[in-house]
Amino acid sequence: MQEEEILGKAYDGKLMKRIIRYLKPYRWYVALGIFLSILVSALEAVRPWFTKHAVDVDIASLNGNEPAFRASEDDAFVAGLSGTVATALFYGNQATDPEQMQGLAPRYSGLSSPYDAQTLNGGGASGQTDCTSLWLVTWGPRTCALIYPKGSKAGLQSEDLGKQLITDSNNLMYQASVTKFQWKLGLALMDYRYVIRIANIDNSLLTADASTGTDLMDLMLDAYYARPSVDLGKMARTYWYCNKTVAKFLHKQAQNKANMNLTLDNPAGKPVVSFLDAPIRVCDKITITEAALT
Repeated sequence: MQEEEILGKAYDGKLMKRIIRYLKPYRWYVALGIFLSILVSALEAVRPWFTKHAVDVDIASLNGNEPAFRASEDDAFVAGLSGTVATALFYGNQATDPEQMQGLAPRYSGLSSPYDAQTLNGGGASGQTDCTSLWLVTWGPRTCALIYPKGSKAGLQSEDLGKQLITDSNNLMYQASVTKFQWKLGLALMDYRYVIRIANIDNSLLTADASTGTDLMDLMLDAYYARPSVDLGKMARTYWYCNKTVAKFLHKQAQNKANMNLTLDNPAGKPVVSFLDAPIRVCDKITITEAALT
């Protein structure tokens, strides 16, 4: 998901100087709002992930190409760590785990929540626990962004710690090549109106012709136009996020309709499915076991 998300520092003084000049005619009306917006963004938790990955040097040497084997094992480890971050992005809840970033789902947690206009009902009944969500996120410095502490580096950082003696789960020691991974990341929601959640999608009722269950494309149209503006220029990028189950039925429903909104492009030879020009990203960390919102 890192390809599309906007990364920014928790506070950017240069950005604020550019914004302030536009506020002068209305400064007394918006001063309080700007202050509260900055305060909320600045207080967003930046969750550091620190972890180490150890590769047994004997196993690596048996491969015949120790550096290549170690790199392959580290790649698999990073993929798992990326999944953990993706889960936190959607479901991280500081009420149950104060060290987590506050994800999107706890913010858009009800049909009558403070963000109710941005939370659409996919039709699932109250009490169900086999629902999922489809998200529309407009990433940008004025809408929603991933943040990192000032003075630190953005993105996943790695450090080769060389060969060390490691103790396994059975308290047996072995020599391993160790890599340290560090990722400092938080989520700042500057304008809640640019994130839309289509919740209560009943997985068991989805059909190829939308005769029962959620009409995905109809709700996606509602979500797309639920934002105050559909065009923020180059300062923002908009993406859909769903799991494979929703993506599959979305494709099937598109085949059963005279639909020009779902398109397939091939930038750099890589197929990308889009709806209303917003690329659709499949993320299996969006579960099919969500409780229906009320």
